[in-house]
Amino acid sequence: MKARTALILVLVCAALGGAWYFITQREKAPQAARPVIGARLFPDLPVNDITRIVLTDARGSLTIEKRGGGWVVAEYYGYPARFDGVADALRKLYDMKIGQTQRVKPASLATLQLADPAEAKDGAGAATLVECYAAGAEPVARLFVGKAHESATQARQPRFGFGGPMPDGQYVRMAGSDLVIIAGEPFPVDADRETWVEKQLFNVPNADLRDITVTDPAGVSYRLYRPTNGADLVIDGAYPTQQLKMVEANSVASGLSYFRVDKVLSPADAASNTALNTPYTYVAKLYNGQVFTLTVSPTNLPESFVRVAVAYDKSLAAPVDTNATAGAVQKTP
Repeated sequence: MKARTALILVLVCAALGGAWYFITQREKAPQAARPVIGARLFPDLPVNDITRIVLTDARGSLTIEKRGGGWVVAEYYGYPARFDGVADALRKLYDMKIGQTQRVKPASLATLQLADPAEAKDGAGAATLVECYAAGAEPVARLFVGKAHESATQARQPRFGFGGPMPDGQYVRMAGSDLVIIAGEPFPVDADRETWVEKQLFNVPNADLRDITVTDPAGVSYRLYRPTNGADLVIDGAYPTQQLKMVEANSVASGLSYFRVDKVLSPADAASNTALNTPYTYVAKLYNGQVFTLTVSPTNLPESFVRVAVAYDKSLAAPVDTNATAGAVQKTP
């Protein structure tokens, strides 16, 4: 064999050997990094240690954080957040499993609403970036959430009105990766503060109310109270021959039941709001010592504004004298 021929064979063998090594190693590497179908996306997520959630979409950012043992919306003047909404989002993030995976070119991420909101032009195709923080400065979870996923069968089903098939998953993407993951459970999130704030402030049962005083804008007031715990309401100062209309009395006592709000004014707007210059006041005292004071705008306005204050009166939590007569209680200030 000529030296030149031997050299060519050696070079060919070396090239084939290099190609074989490159192919086998390339096959091994993706297998090591390839997500396992059915595996949790964040297996080590310290869900109980999370104290702050930042949501960012094309409109801006929203921060939901723990303050004083409860969750609040920072950009909404520290107003309480829906605990059930926060708990459900954290649970779904903790339980999120990989359903399918697919590689998507960066230019095509917008079609799945998975584009980085910081880079999406005019917000088109922008994802919602979810960042969860615990004690450190770096997030313990960072995830882009895109559009809902529908199976091929669901996509073919007709849409009627506002109805339609329920999605069976969610397109998501880990930050810094072009690998699109279809999570096995819908995970709808957005940075709209109205979807996160608690609209129901409180729900006080009628039977928990011990004393109610209502004062109109002219300063005229009346008082309802229970002579004993569990008794029907009576009105203070009534003559023995006068009978209280229980339907109206119970309606007044239900003022704190399922108390909901539409929106919260900013401190600046609340300070300049003249709707509460001549208000009604509603002071309700509970058997557990809580005192609710509601300052309410006149009901003939297009919108009703309310300022709420809650205090605690230790003396109200004392046992009620069940031997007191109605006449004696009526004279109590």
